[in-house]
Amino acid sequence: MTVFVAQTVPESFVQRLQAAGANVMRAGANYEASMAAAQAYAARPGIELVSDSSWPGYTEVPLLIMAGYVRIMQEAMDEASQRGTAFTHVLVQAGVGGLAAAVGAALRAQPGDVRRLVVVEPEVAACLGASAAAGRIVEVSGPASSMGRLDCKLPSMIAYELLAPACDDWIVLSDDEAAQGTARLQPLIGSTPSGAAGVAAVLLAWSDENQREQLGLTAQSQLLCFVTEQSQGSPIP
Repeated sequence: MTVFVAQTVPESFVQRLQAAGANVMRAGANYEASMAAAQAYAARPGIELVSDSSWPGYTEVPLLIMAGYVRIMQEAMDEASQRGTAFTHVLVQAGVGGLAAAVGAALRAQPGDVRRLVVVEPEVAACLGASAAAGRIVEVSGPASSMGRLDCKLPSMIAYELLAPACDDWIVLSDDEAAQGTARLQPLIGSTPSGAAGVAAVLLAWSDENQREQLGLTAQSQLLCFVTEQSQGSPIP
């Protein structure tokens, strides 16, 4: 298995992939460049491209990956039901949008679901929110973000189509805000700005009265956030 990553991906992340047996290739300054390199590599005979992003003509594999992501949300809902917890808000971070769209699809598959779905993106790569506002897929531009695995300037076609009607609110985070949220989470769970973006967004919203009101957050709100990465040497309980 060969995994293509951008030059901005931390070396610790690369080492984890290598420890799992992957041959890691650094290519390009950003996600889109590394994806282009992966596509070119996969054009060789006998090699298949596996990506959770999608575009016209490439949908089957991303759909299978997103089906796996749906299971994450189903397990969260099952556990909440067993505990008697009825969460009111779901916050999930997004790059190209595969995970966020799967979470949204699982939520909205529940009859009469009224839980608030909030999608969190880097402010320099808010391609899904921009696409939803435009009513079509748009590519954004901007500098590199420290939220490297979310630093995607062009959304997945399938993810956008599923997520745009399912999402209630879009939040953008600066790199500084993501770092502050990650630091506050550190005593409980060691993560990264990419992995803890949803938690960082909650902390940011709670500290801003206007944003609390916009999201309908109160002391009685029950929140579900996803932590999708662990920091180097920090086990997730």
